[in-house]
Amino acid sequence: MWGRLRELWTYRELIRNLVVRDLKVRYKNSALGIAWSWLNPLLTMLVLTVVFTVMAGRNSLPQFHVFVLIGILSWNFFSASVMGSTGSIVNNAHLVKKVYFPRAALPVSIVLSSMLNFVIALPVFFALAWLSGVPLSGRIELIVWLPVVLLVQMIFTIGVGLILSTVNVFYRDTQIIMEVVMLAWFFVTPIFYSINTIPETATVLGAALDLPGWCTSSTPWRRSFRRTETCYTSAARSAPTSSCARLSRRSPSC
Repeated sequence: MWGRLRELWTYRELIRNLVVRDLKVRYKNSALGIAWSWLNPLLTMLVLTVVFTVMAGRNSLPQFHVFVLIGILSWNFFSASVMGSTGSIVNNAHLVKKVYFPRAALPVSIVLSSMLNFVIALPVFFALAWLSGVPLSGRIELIVWLPVVLLVQMIFTIGVGLILSTVNVFYRDTQIIMEVVMLAWFFVTPIFYSINTIPETATVLGAALDLPGWCTSSTPWRRSFRRTETCYTSAARSAPTSSCARLSRRSPSC
C-alpha cells in the first residue's frame, strides 16, 4: 500500500494537472463560471425549503434553510466524487492506452477537484448562517474539526471511487446502477430531515439494518459545527435561535 502511495506522490504533478483540467471543463462556456459553485447549492436549498416548509408545512425545524444547506454541500461533494470517479478510467481510456501512469490518479483527481469545489462553496454556508443568526461552535473547535471531517470524508470517498472505477472497467453497467444507488442514498441520508426521526434499527426482508449508519455524508459536517437536531427542536419550543449556543452531545451515529 505504501508503495502505491509513493507512486501517486511521484505523479502528483499529473494529478494536479488533472484537477485543473476537471475544474476548467466543469465551467467551460458557462456565463456565470465558478459562481455556480455557490448558486447550485443555494437554489437546491431554496427548492427543498419551499417544499418542506411551505408546501408540506410540516417541518418544525427553525432555520431549516441553514440546516439543509450544509447537508446539500457535503452531499454534492460526495455524490459528484463517486459518480465522477466511477467513470474516470473508462472516460480517459485514450490516456490509459497511450502512456503509463498510476490509474488511481484518475479517480483521486476527481475527488480532489470535487473537494476544491466544496471548499469554494463552503463560505456560502458560513455567510448564510451568520445572516440568519445561527451561532456556530467555538472558533478553536471549528478550526480543529473542520479539516478533520473533510479529511475523513475525502479518504472514504477516494476508497469508494477506487473500488467503483475498477469495477466499471469490467462491468459498464456499474455507472448506470450507481445513478439509482446514489438517488436512493440521497433519500436515506438525513439531509432534509432530522436524524432523530430515524429508528436505531429496522428490519427489511428479515435483515436488521443500522439505519443511522447511512448518514456518512451530512451528519459529520453538522456535528463539526455542533448543529445538532436537538438544538432545532428545543429552540422551536422554548427559546430563540441564540440558545443554540448550548448544545447537547448525541451518541455517535456514523
